[in-house]
Amino acid sequence: MKKLNKMMLFALMLLLSSAVLAGTNTTSAEVENNLLVGLQSDNLGLKTSAAYYLGTYGTSKSVIPLMKILKSGETEEERISAAVALSKINSEQALFAVKQRAKYDDSERVRRLCAMFYNQSLQNN
Repeated sequence: MKKLNKMMLFALMLLLSSAVLAGTNTTSAEVENNLLVGLQSDNLGLKTSAAYYLGTYGTSKSVIPLMKILKSGETEEERISAAVALSKINSEQALFAVKQRAKYDDSERVRRLCAMFYNQSLQNN
């Protein structure tokens, strides 16, 4: 099972790098859709990487799936990577979700980092 997850991660990274190298062969919508699929993976590394890159693309299509991970992700790492991505997207809805996790997450670490991401976003605006 671990070998399969590593292969999936490698395939996604290969797809992303080939999309960058190919230029116009892969649209940003296709890359975003693949990253959204990566969010549903059982592989923690793939899931957190997909969240990070969705934040880089910053489209509104990824806000709801990232908010779901931020609220109910099983690990701190998942929730933190979703908070980073939502902070990078910087929409009202995304920032509100990060602000709420800063108050109500069960993990002190997640609360602290969400507060930091939220405050940095406010300073950047």
